Amino acid sequence: MRRQGIDWIDNQQRVQDIHIDALSRVCTQICADFHFQLAQVVFTILSDEELWMMNVKHLNHDTLTDVITFPYIQGSFIRGEIFISADRAADNAVRNNTTQHDELVRYAIHGVLHLNGLNDSTPEEKETIHRFEDQYLNLYHLFHVKQ
Repeated sequence: MRRQGIDWIDNQQRVQDIHIDALSRVCTQICADFHFQLAQVVFTILSDEELWMMNVKHLNHDTLTDVITFPYIQGSFIRGEIFISADRAADNAVRNNTTQHDELVRYAIHGVLHLNGLNDSTPEEKETIHRFEDQYLNLYHLFHVKQ
């Protein structure tokens, strides 16, 4: 699916209930809050195995992960690709007592935050990015309700 500024690719149709308009508005708001403009972000939903293979090939990490982000920033315009594991979202939803839907949206937001310069390498950075994830996940729900 394509909306202003974002593409959502889910070839295996693992996710049925993502509200693309609300996600697009959140991505636009994140970029504005960090003084950027959303140009184009492509979200691709994959399996654990597919994302693991990307992690090994492109990042030389032999681990499972939930999100891989590739930034293509051009000046003040945010462009990038964000790859998300539907399997990690399902597993972590159980662990975090939430839904797969919310985990997937959280991962999408996490990737966009990375595109806007936030990192999560240290405990302090992880705490900061998690606070922003919560803030923008709430905004996503607000935008979804207003549609």
